[in-house]
Amino acid sequence: MGQTRLDGSLQAGPPNASEGTFPASQTTIPLVLTPNPKPWQVAEPTLTRRVNSPSPSWKTLSGIGANDTVTEAHFIYLRTDSQLSVRITQEVNGDPVTATLNVRGLLILEVSDSEPITLVEVQGTATLDFYAQGQR
Repeated sequence: MGQTRLDGSLQAGPPNASEGTFPASQTTIPLVLTPNPKPWQVAEPTLTRRVNSPSPSWKTLSGIGANDTVTEAHFIYLRTDSQLSVRITQEVNGDPVTATLNVRGLLILEVSDSEPITLVEVQGTATLDFYAQGQR
């Protein structure tokens, strides 16, 4: 068994808050997991890979799936250097539900252990980092 911890903050606002800058307010949002640290039984280590899967083809990311290290993920991290379509399949009330996101940059997704991610597919051309963890 292992655990993953996320400790950081997101800061938003003008580059220099002063009397002459409008808006002058800044926001700091803590970045933590729920729970933090998040325990896991199995994990796919961070993998950097180059994908080239032009539309209409989808490439399954190894690491999550029936025959992979993680069969049911509750946490994924994905970071890409260019636009990439990401298709995520999640089990909700025993049925597969698929969502497609267009991502450029960072994607961190936490889900309930009872509604795990069972498949991650990508479409496009990019270099990406990918990490997944779960209880199975």
